[in-house]
Amino acid sequence: MYLVPLLWLSCVLAGAHPNENLAIVGFATQYGYSIEVHTIHTPDGYILQTHRIYQPRSDNKTKRVVLLAHGIAHRADYFVVSGKNALAFYLAERDFDVWLLNARGTKYSRRHEIFDPDKDARKFWDFSWHEIGVYDLAENLDYILSKTASNELYYVGHSQGCTALLVLLSERPEVNDKIKMAALTAPAAHLELSASPLWWLAADSRELLVGMIFVLAGCLPSGFSLRQLDHYLQITKAGQFRQYDFGPPKNLRKYNRSTPPPYNLSNVRAPIAILYAKNDPFAGLKSSKKLADGLPTIAQFYEVPREDFGHTDFAFAINAKELVNDVIYELFDKN
Repeated sequence: MYLVPLLWLSCVLAGAHPNENLAIVGFATQYGYSIEVHTIHTPDGYILQTHRIYQPRSDNKTKRVVLLAHGIAHRADYFVVSGKNALAFYLAERDFDVWLLNARGTKYSRRHEIFDPDKDARKFWDFSWHEIGVYDLAENLDYILSKTASNELYYVGHSQGCTALLVLLSERPEVNDKIKMAALTAPAAHLELSASPLWWLAADSRELLVGMIFVLAGCLPSGFSLRQLDHYLQITKAGQFRQYDFGPPKNLRKYNRSTPPPYNLSNVRAPIAILYAKNDPFAGLKSSKKLADGLPTIAQFYEVPREDFGHTDFAFAINAKELVNDVIYELFDKN
């Protein structure tokens, strides 16, 4: 019974970032970067906005392309809101052509060709991070590569942004050839090894989950569906990184089996770097190590050298430039 008040209190104590309500276009312009807004349609009808940030140059130097993908309850702002050292600006300064995903349901991608997110809520919000991976991310990759006339790109994901890529590369192995290298920060996959007691309490109670959603909706900056969170809770309880569990009858119709199939991580052939933090209650050493052990091509396994570094510190910590951004850049620059 104490979880909801605790979550509310954590939101209050965390406070609002002073720049969180500044639109990404205005924020990028304020820091002197060029920014474009692109519209991408998914096969299942969602209308997404993807942002592109780059540093104008007088030379004709070819820019390397990178896609940044946010976590649950975030949006593209996650990679710019911390200011001049934010990852999007940091990479743009180093001649990267930076693209930023906004997953379905978030502030910038809250549209559908048929369904209204409020009037047709049941149909609009009927998705998990599985669909974000196989549809949103897949369409973004194809669109960006087409626009930039590139064959492959770099990728940085945070939390759910990591989950979505693992889903896509597992389900569609041919997409691996489009990823030159991926840096997964705080990767959310093996949540059964989560160190958070609150998360385990939520995983044991669907009623508690609904209470969490009610509270989180009031204090987090961007939209997400109940099924996204429910899917994470399912894999926590199941102890397996697998597809969404609709219940035996629907599972039989959808998967031709009574339980959801696991994602085949052996299909993930693209070079993957995992960056994790000891103090991350969701993606710490144990869960990150299990993920690394299940992937065929690990380019780097990096622990942030700070005992107090947590899940969202990958973007918001004052020393994220030295502890995270420099590591990602050096990794990409060598490959």
